[in-house]
Amino acid sequence: MRTDEWLNQRFQSILRAHFYDVELVNPVDINYGIRARRRLGSIALVNGRSVIRINRLLAEDIVPQYVVDATIGHEMSHYVHGFGSTLSRKFKHAHRGSVVDIEMDSRGMQEIRLQASAWVRENWGTFYVDECDDLSAKKDLRDSRRQLCWEMWLAQCDRRSIAEIEARQVALLRQLKTSVAADYRMDWLVAGPRHTALSYFYDNEGVLRFHGLLADRKISDAVVDFEIAYWQVRHQVGADWSKIRKFMLQHGLESTLVEAVAWRQRVWSVFRKHHVDEVFQIAEQC
Repeated sequence: MRTDEWLNQRFQSILRAHFYDVELVNPVDINYGIRARRRLGSIALVNGRSVIRINRLLAEDIVPQYVVDATIGHEMSHYVHGFGSTLSRKFKHAHRGSVVDIEMDSRGMQEIRLQASAWVRENWGTFYVDECDDLSAKKDLRDSRRQLCWEMWLAQCDRRSIAEIEARQVALLRQLKTSVAADYRMDWLVAGPRHTALSYFYDNEGVLRFHGLLADRKISDAVVDFEIAYWQVRHQVGADWSKIRKFMLQHGLESTLVEAVAWRQRVWSVFRKHHVDEVFQIAEQC
């Protein structure tokens, strides 16, 4: 089992090898946090100190050291970008546009990052279940209740269906001047309070999941169309938002883009919090 002292030694080693040019303008603490299913690390600014928490499961010797190193590099990239630190923010969003991957690669951590991603993709699911039977059982129960509640909510009168979204995709493909949809299927996301985006692409499953609230017709068709078009265009031109935006504008989607982005910025957060609470009120009756 890897100790806190070992973790701090790895942190100092990563700083010397890859972040030697970064001035630590505020103190940085690193320690193990909870056993999490998905998040390997996090960074937050607490009382003027940057606190990096590493998933406690990474203390297990079976996890390769390069996974720990990549996680530290990931969180330090956030630090450099002004997330979880007192440095100026370099970007509006912490992850959009693969900015963390780009930062790590520029600091000589590409091989470590790719190795870690491959190990997590191939091993993490089984490893987590083996190490966290107790947590897995609780999650399975919570997920089954959440699934039932969303099914009840989606079954209410006049909700959008995935079939309807697929039909809208066909029309958008014509506008984007392509007859070939990106190679993924579409489905609803069984969303929880932490799901803050309107849609998520799960590369390992080959599925694009839309937040269940997009089934609500109070949300305009333009917002739904933007989410469909965004992922189609992203698969064509890459993750760079400027390229995605330019492509959409060139293909007559300016009004869709403007309305959807404005709605997401001004309305989505309040709408999501209110209506997700509504969905989970059903949970008390499930």
